[in-house]
Amino acid sequence: MEKKLQNHLASVVFSLLAFAMLLCFSKSMVYAKDHLSKGDIFYYDDLKYKVVEESSTLFVSSGKEFKYGKAQVVGLNPDRSQPFQVSIKSYVRCAETGEEFFIVSVAKNAFKNNALSRLCIEYSFDPNTGVKDYYFPSLNIMSGSFKNCSDLEEIEIHGAQAVNLTIEKNAFKGCKNLKYIGCSSNNEINPPYLKSVKDTIKIKKGAFSGIKKINVCYGVLYSAMRNHEGSDKEHKALAKMIKKSGVKTVKYWYAYKMRKVK
Repeated sequence: MEKKLQNHLASVVFSLLAFAMLLCFSKSMVYAKDHLSKGDIFYYDDLKYKVVEESSTLFVSSGKEFKYGKAQVVGLNPDRSQPFQVSIKSYVRCAETGEEFFIVSVAKNAFKNNALSRLCIEYSFDPNTGVKDYYFPSLNIMSGSFKNCSDLEEIEIHGAQAVNLTIEKNAFKGCKNLKYIGCSSNNEINPPYLKSVKDTIKIKKGAFSGIKKINVCYGVLYSAMRNHEGSDKEHKALAKMIKKSGVKTVKYWYAYKMRKVK
């Protein structure tokens, strides 16, 4: 009886050890992958991403394949310190596989209640790769993406005329200290790629729910705004979109002066 019990215990211990080894092996295999599948998670800099479309050939140039997938921002990298600025780029590279992914959306509640103070959306491509000839970027900031980020004060969009940007209802709900939204054009993108803000930015009603006042500048960054004349047409178009979404008081920069949208 005693011998049978010993044999049984030995069998249990062996099974547990085998399971532990298999678990460790499986975990190591995650980082040994050479290709990410839909739903896989990866990290780049301060952010966490989820693959929504696997990498495939976008175009071939001089015998070289240019492959891209699509990914969604789902939150912060837990192994990095809390950044004061979140930067959403046009594409990122997965360090484990070397694959590159276009960033197409920010997930619901991705940064809910976060302490970030600045959001920067950076859309640009290396003009030497020819990517812009085959792909026009699209970014969807989903409902609740930045909900209740009470420390958020600035949003800057680099390359606003080079990305189809959609801001969904309640995307920035409760960001009570948001004061400024600024954009800059992308010098890498030229006509016919360069479009009007009215064609590239869509703001849904209630996107900035709970925010009473926003200052807008299109074409230059906030820090340099007062050194530029500005563009009445583009400034006003963006400001009107924001006001139409429900913000009570919206002003825009033109001819060295802030002007109120009526």
